Amino acid sequence: MEFYEAVESGEDVYLVLEYIDWETLQTVLALRGRLTPGEVVPILAAVAEALAFAHEKNVIHRDLKPGNIVAGPRNFVKVMDFGIARHFGADAADIQEVEVIGTPPYMAPEQHAGVTTPLSDIYSFGVKAYTLVTGRLPFAGPSSLYYSQKMEGDYPRLPAGLPPGLRELIDSCLMFEPGKRPPDAASLLRLLSK
Repeated sequence: MEFYEAVESGEDVYLVLEYIDWETLQTVLALRGRLTPGEVVPILAAVAEALAFAHEKNVIHRDLKPGNIVAGPRNFVKVMDFGIARHFGADAADIQEVEVIGTPPYMAPEQHAGVTTPLSDIYSFGVKAYTLVTGRLPFAGPSSLYYSQKMEGDYPRLPAGLPPGLRELIDSCLMFEPGKRPPDAASLLRLLSK
């Protein structure tokens, strides 16, 4: 989204951003159920580019989900809602959270434990990708405690017929251990090009 200005009022800061009248991917999923791999790959590539840019600027989104991504004409995609994003040091050290923030089904296991890194966004990217191609969440449960306890060893199945690169991308992003995920958003683009 294009940034126009920041306005300070007392201790509050307000951002003036571009107005976009497009559908979120959450709305598209609600209307259609799921998207085809041919539709998903360019959307994921655009989101991976945005994520790579954010991480390059030392920003972790922390709430990457279909409701925070809008799609416009000709596969033009924008990532929105950096309201709970965090700046991290150049060494990408773990951010210890005082309060667990995010949308539980899209949060990485370590986020549920109060630790956030750029690899947490990679996990959320995988949940979003899975949701776009299947129309459902990989793990479904009633609370964040469910997600943090249930995810390890409980792997979701992907539909047959996915392109190999897309399948590998989703599989690797959804790894429980952060070190087993793609190391950065640029790696996501390489997997999508397979």
